[in-house]
Amino acid sequence: MEAIVADDNSACGLDAVIRAAPCCRVVPAPIQGAGPARNAAAAVARGEILAFIDSDCDPRPDWIENGARALAAYDFAGGHVGTAPRDFITGEQKRAPRLLQRLALEWASRLALEPRRLAQRYFVESPRGIMLVLHHADRRHAERHVG
Repeated sequence: MEAIVADDNSACGLDAVIRAAPCCRVVPAPIQGAGPARNAAAAVARGEILAFIDSDCDPRPDWIENGARALAAYDFAGGHVGTAPRDFITGEQKRAPRLLQRLALEWASRLALEPRRLAQRYFVESPRGIMLVLHHADRRHAERHVG
């Protein structure tokens, strides 16, 4: 297994990323965003299977094994990876209210707390963010008008 870290112009600089990831191959990704960073890493990868994860994800220890096992039966495998910002883990920032957590809307609470920083990430760099908003909006609309 090889681990490749694609640095898409992080504020700390490429040398700091190399020092922080000594067991990984670090490649520059000159265009910012998750997609271009993944493409930069994929371009230099030598393995048969590619597994992508972002720096703010906290995967289960067996996520790679489970993904490889799924690829024995399917062409593609994917799944939900919960993220836990370090501020929540250390207790420096409170989590969203339990109701928002249960409704899978914790991201919306985070967006309300840090709109400038997270709007770019959720709605520009991650089109999935837009789909989440539309999904929740459609469900709320349906619940009001159907039931």
